[in-house]
Amino acid sequence: MKIWNKKFRNPLLVIGLVFALLLSSQTMAFAEWEYNEFDDGFDKSILILMVPTGPGQSAVGQPFTQINCTKKKIYVYVWVEYADGIGWNGTGKVKFDSGAAKNFNYTILRNFDGIILKDPKTFMKNLVAAKRSFSFKIPNIDGYAVLDSPKSDLMKYRPIFAKAGCAF
Repeated sequence: MKIWNKKFRNPLLVIGLVFALLLSSQTMAFAEWEYNEFDDGFDKSILILMVPTGPGQSAVGQPFTQINCTKKKIYVYVWVEYADGIGWNGTGKVKFDSGAAKNFNYTILRNFDGIILKDPKTFMKNLVAAKRSFSFKIPNIDGYAVLDSPKSDLMKYRPIFAKAGCAF
């Protein structure tokens, strides 16, 4: 208890530490899913994007997650450039909240702008069960890309996806 008394005697120091912790999590606190609908005359699609940026931060060039429903099939993309793999296939890690990391398989997109998960239903089941956040660790030409995102307001889009035939 002496350590607490010596280091944290000053209330301004305690307030400063709390403020610093709040600022460090500001990106996660302000990110929300962005909803879009597309109809090109051939297919109708709905999608939501999670670009984890805070106020005043640019999303340009940042990796992000996209959940898409087209023809009653759900797709999960992670837009991270130059993902690595053998041929067009690779393995990354995903983590929900503070749980253990799990391996997942993906296909690298032909333009090398991102990946598509091979098992989106399992990912969505785990994302729905998550309380706060999810993270990807994806090998790329620079080593690894790590993408931390909040679950945020995901559940408000669940009925929209279900109506389109992509229940999760």
